[in-house]
Amino acid sequence: MIMEEVLHAQVCDVIYNVEVDLNLLKSMLSGIEVDYNLLGEVETFDKINTVISRLQTRLLDNKDIEVMKNFCDEFIIPLTQESEICNHSHRKPNGYTGDFIAQEKIWQGISTSGSQRYSGSTRRGELINALTLDSSSCQANGLRISWLAEMISDSSFKSVASIGSGAGIEVREYVKQNPESEKKLVLYDNDKSSADYFIGQVGENVAEFKSGNILKSISSRDKVSYDFIYSLGMFDYFDLKSSKRLVSKLWDKVEPDGTLVVINADPRAPSRFWLENIGDWYMHYKTKDEMYSLTNDLVGVKKVSGFIDKYSMYNYLVIHK
Repeated sequence: MIMEEVLHAQVCDVIYNVEVDLNLLKSMLSGIEVDYNLLGEVETFDKINTVISRLQTRLLDNKDIEVMKNFCDEFIIPLTQESEICNHSHRKPNGYTGDFIAQEKIWQGISTSGSQRYSGSTRRGELINALTLDSSSCQANGLRISWLAEMISDSSFKSVASIGSGAGIEVREYVKQNPESEKKLVLYDNDKSSADYFIGQVGENVAEFKSGNILKSISSRDKVSYDFIYSLGMFDYFDLKSSKRLVSKLWDKVEPDGTLVVINADPRAPSRFWLENIGDWYMHYKTKDEMYSLTNDLVGVKKVSGFIDKYSMYNYLVIHK
């Protein structure tokens, strides 16, 4: 039986030609406006996503990686650069992937309708922008923001710290819903401009920002601690060894009966083809077991739980002290 499965996989591998799907994707993206006018948005996007799904499978199977990357660089990127989100991600104007502006563009695109969703330099770019916003990675981004805003509202948490906060979208959402809140809200981020953006959105005296080196700030000798500490996406950019060290430092700052949450993209994330080949967005993915291993050396753990979101994009690790 195993031999039959191996032979079947080999036959399928021979039959499948990645360049056929890559050229099909190029053609579909080039003519997305025509298909949109003929078929409507849902059917047009479904057709494109079917092709992307096949390419995604090749990527996850570690096949045709270089072929896909080279083809996208030459033929697909010139098309997707007409989308505001794809353009920003690929250009990295702030020098790194996933900056707070990228997160803002995603949130504004999925939480509002109209111009934020269809944002591009051409009509084709507008539609590719909407296609990107419908991807599992963007939708899962919105889901984790909503989930964290709800977590922050837990009445048992009197003090909250966001690590690698960006412009604190989930904190802003919490503040909008709880304008009279007296919680202590502290945001740690390397980029001072994210603090300026946050203040511009909700005003001063809503939260305290600690800009600069996050690791030095959170591991300082200050006897500061919090009921709830979380990192929405920073661990995506740390390997497993570094992540364990960082979790240990954060755990030391969690109050008794407090909670630490770490969120990290899963290696089987269904948007990897688009993220890596179109957005040039690479991460240190971690499996569920690797996420749980972050707690191995922690002392005083009361309970550990974890789950993956409904888009199969992000693993959530919840550690109670």
